[in-house]
Amino acid sequence: KYMKKYLYSLCGLVLVAILIFNSCFISKAEEPSGEENTIIMTDDLALSLAQNFAKSTNNIDLTALNPVKFYDSTGQAIGYIVEYYQNNIPHGYVIFDSRLDDLICEYSFEENSVSPYATCCQKCNVRSSIDSKIYKLDALTYGIKNSNEKLVTNSNKILDAPDSLENARSKDPSTWNDIFINSIFPEYTVVDVGHLPSFIALPESYYEQNTGHYACVVTALYHCAMFYGCVNGNTNTIRDEYMELWDLTGTTQIDQESQNGIIYGTTNYNSSPAGFVTFCARRGVSLSSSIIANPTMETFKNCINSGNIANLSTGIYTNDGYKGHQMTVEGYTQLKNVSTGNIVDTVMVADGWFSNVRYVNLEFPNYTRLHAILFSR
Repeated sequence: KYMKKYLYSLCGLVLVAILIFNSCFISKAEEPSGEENTIIMTDDLALSLAQNFAKSTNNIDLTALNPVKFYDSTGQAIGYIVEYYQNNIPHGYVIFDSRLDDLICEYSFEENSVSPYATCCQKCNVRSSIDSKIYKLDALTYGIKNSNEKLVTNSNKILDAPDSLENARSKDPSTWNDIFINSIFPEYTVVDVGHLPSFIALPESYYEQNTGHYACVVTALYHCAMFYGCVNGNTNTIRDEYMELWDLTGTTQIDQESQNGIIYGTTNYNSSPAGFVTFCARRGVSLSSSIIANPTMETFKNCINSGNIANLSTGIYTNDGYKGHQMTVEGYTQLKNVSTGNIVDTVMVADGWFSNVRYVNLEFPNYTRLHAILFSR
């Protein structure tokens, strides 16, 4: 009788041991794959990546400095902005976004080209700011919160801070600043590059000062008109030329969008090519146009290599709802991540806000739509 109870007890213990072993094995097997291949991105690592990126793109005279972590609208750290200098002069920047497989979100190597962070700092005294963190609001826009609880952005806008920034304080503090990236150190090489003979860009402030108006589509098209020799940006004629484009493209004033006497406009991207073709025809330049949805890098390469210019029209969702932006495309660079074999497609744009070059990743995931507006003579 006692022997029988002993055998039952022994079998029970063996069964429990088997269940525990299987549980441990299953638990181990169900761990998220790839966690062991990630590391936390630090200031030093960001600097190292930036210096390596400059070297691999033949910008060996640049020094990577001032790594700045940026956050999404929930307050989670998602990447780094690193600035480049040459002889103590700003010489561009690179932006690493951990949500992109190959990290490269945007970059510039132009002399006196400053980063979105530096732009925001120029517009907002960080020392008097209640929060010097920089937030990425969409694919192109960054902002720093000022003492009035507003976000001062690199796109010349002052926005209400999203409620999610306040709610972010309820998150686990240990995760706020952690940025996980693949532990495989990326090495880049330039695969292909092409651009127009000279970069054409007038800043938003120039248009506002000389026309009293601003619309991104009209601005992007005016840059194209300069390329085709239809206009030259002269202060004596730009107002009439700009307003002619404004009317031909069906641009209308944004409701209640008037600041410091400046009228801001909105344009349907579908109507912009026809208006631009008419504008140029009036000046003796015959052009054709086309709109391509979901363009590839080859779309822009073919346009630029044929000696023409293009526009990139994007759609994004922000905390303020759906918004669009149109930029002039004046070149391209294809990079290869040698570590993975992936190709990183970047287009050289005039963003319509400032006069410096921006190379932006064409495949950024937060675009809700992408359209190429192509011109040909």
